[in-house]
Amino acid sequence: MPFSQELLFAVAFSDVEGVRRLAAGADLDEWTKKGETLLLAAIRDAAPAEIVGKRGNPAELVGLLLELGADPNRPDRAGWTPWMACLSRVDDRVVRDDQLVIRDLLAARGVDRGGEELLHLVRDAAAGDLAAVRAAAEAGVRLDDPRLPSLAAAASGGQAEVVEFLLGRGVAVEPPRAAGDPLSLLIQAAYAGHLRVVQLLVAHGAEVAYSIDGGDEATAEGYARQAGHEAVAEWLAAHTPPEVLAERARRRALRKPKYRKLFASRTNGSNYDLTTEAIVARLDEWDTECGLTIVAADASSVTIRCQRKPADPAAFARQVHEFCPDCVEQGLESLTALEEAIRRRQDLVLWWD
Repeated sequence: MPFSQELLFAVAFSDVEGVRRLAAGADLDEWTKKGETLLLAAIRDAAPAEIVGKRGNPAELVGLLLELGADPNRPDRAGWTPWMACLSRVDDRVVRDDQLVIRDLLAARGVDRGGEELLHLVRDAAAGDLAAVRAAAEAGVRLDDPRLPSLAAAASGGQAEVVEFLLGRGVAVEPPRAAGDPLSLLIQAAYAGHLRVVQLLVAHGAEVAYSIDGGDEATAEGYARQAGHEAVAEWLAAHTPPEVLAERARRRALRKPKYRKLFASRTNGSNYDLTTEAIVARLDEWDTECGLTIVAADASSVTIRCQRKPADPAAFARQVHEFCPDCVEQGLESLTALEEAIRRRQDLVLWWD
């Protein structure tokens, strides 16, 4: 039986008495829709008093859940255990005191400490401690565990020696990404300006032309330019297949200047599988009908203004709503209000988040 929203809310705010009242009869080892137990959620959501309020006490909540029978070893869907979740937050000074108490509570239950070695490995990789990473490998620690990818830690931290070692040990240059995270290791390294890491990743097969949304800007080169790392961007451009560069140039030549803001901001609706190009294509259709002005644009929204009233405002409103449901559901609240805004030629904010 799914947990009630009220119970999940109480856990999120470490509301001990609320959880005590609402958890009666619940199977505490079931997963939430996020694929985690209430115990794991309590550890991960632990926050300081100014956030959780006077009723919130993360450590006391974890103690209560353990008293009520929560399995201290039950992992989440991705394989993270309560012990791993706690240790991953112990170094966060904002919640350190609570996490130290939680650690002691879990230890007193004799929890399985498996996964602790992965946390040490990732910290060593991020810090560039090659000797420690090498020792972990020789001790049999899995270097490519998807729960805590050591290569990602080293690449993001610009630790080229560790990256080279891990790649030499057969760690995949493009390990599976977490759901909802389209960033490749190459893009992350390029955005951070780590040229040597970028070169190592490409030498081991990283896809230079990979784009987050299929567009021309959301590539490693594009992210490097956005962050001001021109040397990295130029190196990537020089190692991009000529046919890919030619196709990008052809598409850019066809772009209308009025949509420059959208391309510069890489406006997209990733939650709706909408790329910048798809959004521009739809706006261009509307431009023919009512003469659009692009007022503003950012990564997830665009503000438009119709210079001419469309021939059928009601039909146009339905098109806008179908293309951007949030402009009604979270904005104007009704198709009638959207149609009226179109008739008045008011600014329309379209967003996808």
